[in-house]
Amino acid sequence: MRIRRIVAGVVVTLSLFAGAGGASAATPISKILPDQQFVGLVNGYTQNATIKMACFGPVRPDQQGHPFAGQWAEVLKAEVIRNFGYTGSLGTSIVADFPGTGVTPQRLTFSSYGVTETIPTTWFFPCSGPGTVVFSPQPTSPTAKTFAVTVNFVGQPAAAQAASAACTVITQADSGKTFLISKQSCDLLELTDTGGIHWDTPTVSGDSIHLEPLPIASRVAGQFWRIVPDDLGDSTITALGHPICPTPACPQYVVLFQVKIRVLPSP
Repeated sequence: MRIRRIVAGVVVTLSLFAGAGGASAATPISKILPDQQFVGLVNGYTQNATIKMACFGPVRPDQQGHPFAGQWAEVLKAEVIRNFGYTGSLGTSIVADFPGTGVTPQRLTFSSYGVTETIPTTWFFPCSGPGTVVFSPQPTSPTAKTFAVTVNFVGQPAAAQAASAACTVITQADSGKTFLISKQSCDLLELTDTGGIHWDTPTVSGDSIHLEPLPIASRVAGQFWRIVPDDLGDSTITALGHPICPTPACPQYVVLFQVKIRVLPSP
């Protein structure tokens, strides 16, 4: 949750009058009460907001994934604006319902204006395409009015999708190999719990790369990282695998995964 700074006299920024602009970084904080006009925002926009998704490569039909961290929603009090919601005679909070196909609602709850709530990276959204986030007053009443924010889910990075053939996904089957990459690499590391093995978090020796964890959805339990080039030279990625034991009688052994990454000058 993030609280914005108070600026006296500012209720909704002028860019919101058209219903599609970004919010100011300084907005007043006040309790949500009955009979008030409001607008909802996703990542600072009341319409056509972008939600960046941790989906890489060509997107399959109906594919879902997790959103990147650092994205948010909030509610602002509106006084002079063309399109708005209305808390009605009973509303003292506002819930934002995000698209989802699961049984559990993907919902954020607001009790004050000007306070942002983070979109959890554990939620599932479409990897691409349009959607709608609906802000609804609670408790509802006959005079209450919802506010809808249109959003676009965008897989990242777009460049990797356009040139996915140049991106390599390194898996546990590649142990023992050496990979040559450039400083513009979009390569990924994927260690999944297949073959009855669960992998520890990998480590990197060397200064030419580092690993960034990715919240990528998969049908198979596992972990994913982006291999980020930092400098020219060699680095080694190492991970240890352990048997997954559903019963107390468990074989005791360790599997070694190791690959070498050599960062070369860009052509």
